[in-house]
Amino acid sequence: MAGWLPLSLVAMAAATTLAGCADESENLLGDLTTIDPCSLTSPEVFARFGSAEFGEPEGFGSCRILVTVAGDEPGDEPEEISVFVGELIRPSELTWELEPAREEVADSVHLTELRDLGGSCAQELVFADEDLALTVQTRQDTTVRAMPTCDLAEAGMARVVEVILDGKVKHRTPPPNSLTGVDACDLLDEDLVTGLPGYADARRLTPPGRHECRWRAEVSLALRFLVGPPSRPGTDGVGERGSTVIAGRPTATQIVGATATSGGFCQVWTQHISYGASEVVEIVRVDVELPVGTLDEVAQGQWLSVGCEGALAIAEHAWAKLPAI
Repeated sequence: MAGWLPLSLVAMAAATTLAGCADESENLLGDLTTIDPCSLTSPEVFARFGSAEFGEPEGFGSCRILVTVAGDEPGDEPEEISVFVGELIRPSELTWELEPAREEVADSVHLTELRDLGGSCAQELVFADEDLALTVQTRQDTTVRAMPTCDLAEAGMARVVEVILDGKVKHRTPPPNSLTGVDACDLLDEDLVTGLPGYADARRLTPPGRHECRWRAEVSLALRFLVGPPSRPGTDGVGERGSTVIAGRPTATQIVGATATSGGFCQVWTQHISYGASEVVEIVRVDVELPVGTLDEVAQGQWLSVGCEGALAIAEHAWAKLPAI
């Protein structure tokens, strides 16, 4: 880990400099909606593991680094691992528990133990007093052989801590009509959500970056701001697709039928403006999980009209509130 402060020294420096701050996340991170997650990392962080480069972003809240790791044995094909840096979560709203604290790096700010998920690994930096955590997570698309996913996550988090404590977190300055400054929950109507089948008792969740608004009951619903190619589908090549125009915006629809754990789900999305100087665009997507039995005895050719009615109603309400393109 050459080039990084040992975490024990990071903790000492942070405790000396930051103890007593009333709101650690605000002082250390600034406006949570405009953080540039790529300022928390760089490809050089992962150079000792293999070749690394910035990857195409998938959302507003994280920076993606692609690391290509060569095989140890002759004939081994190189494998690509994605490292996602900077996603913000609220521990109180998770359906799973964070790992135990590993090390305190500032007053009420600590690192968790690494969370090994098999093909991926994650670590969180927790701002306990603000119900906030920042995540570094790896994702291995193939699992031909064991890869250093936890070593990558740990290396990524070490740089995150260094950047934050050095006060080098940068912020984006998007155009006024970007979705960056929009609160996703402002686009949803509570009565419209709770009026959907299965959502009468749904509880609203509020992710810290405000680029997603989720409702959870026995089923779940979300409105998300994503980043991707202009024609990005939700689940490529699966289910039934359609297209329409809502609030003057070309809109794509896709529905997937029931699985062993779900009654199916519908996605409705539209593109917005370009994301920075890249070729990808901002995307608004509505995801609605269907109650079990919704599509029972419904012919696949009728899935969209039956299963996507609620998602399309939400999109019609939300699209009308989007900034002009």
